[in-house]
Amino acid sequence: MDAGLRHALPGVETERWTDPAAEMAMYTSQVLTMAGDPEAWEAQDRALAAYPADDPMDRPLILLDRARHLAQHGEAEEASRTAAGAITALSADLRVPLLMAQVSGVAAKIETLSPASADELRDRLGSRG
Repeated sequence: MDAGLRHALPGVETERWTDPAAEMAMYTSQVLTMAGDPEAWEAQDRALAAYPADDPMDRPLILLDRARHLAQHGEAEEASRTAAGAITALSADLRVPLLMAQVSGVAAKIETLSPASADELRDRLGSRG
């Protein structure tokens, strides 16, 4: 593990990120989600199970994929709640640009289905404007 990364995220279990099985589960869920594959939900379940509940990066990314999947299937309100939960569970210092860019993309997808649900997401994140 790169010493710089270890210092960048003090107290975060960085060794977990190197688990190839966990990474493969996450990448598989991402690909299936982006492809709109119905198997994405089960892949997301496997990926979520591979990471601890307090994982500050990969787990929120997987949950944002889940929100994207829900939006792809017309579930705007649940997508909004899932995306908001993925981000609001993190302290402000862990809401890094990568995660915020992903949640913006999810919000844009939700917007096409339900502007009110997208507004709710942005309100919960304090990013409406």
